[in-house]
Amino acid sequence: MKCENCGRVGNDVTWCDDCRQLPFTEARLRRVLQAVEIGWEHANEALIHHDISLGRTTRKNLLWAQRLEADIRLLAQSRDDLRKVLNPA
Repeated sequence: MKCENCGRVGNDVTWCDDCRQLPFTEARLRRVLQAVEIGWEHANEALIHHDISLGRTTRKNLLWAQRLEADIRLLAQSRDDLRKVLNPA
């Protein structure tokens, strides 16, 4: 992977040893955050639509709703982590 800050090519995607920064530019991380936020919104809408149209009365429908809920939690945690990286307090 090539560091977008200093141009160093390396295998580590989490930290650049040369410039001591994340190998991603802030603009790229903001695009990733935007994509995660959109995914979170779509997953919430899908869960609402699922519950309204199908409910959770069958095992299949219950498991699908639980899968959507797990995805929503994962997306929310990823969103929060990205926000912390981009806006440290």
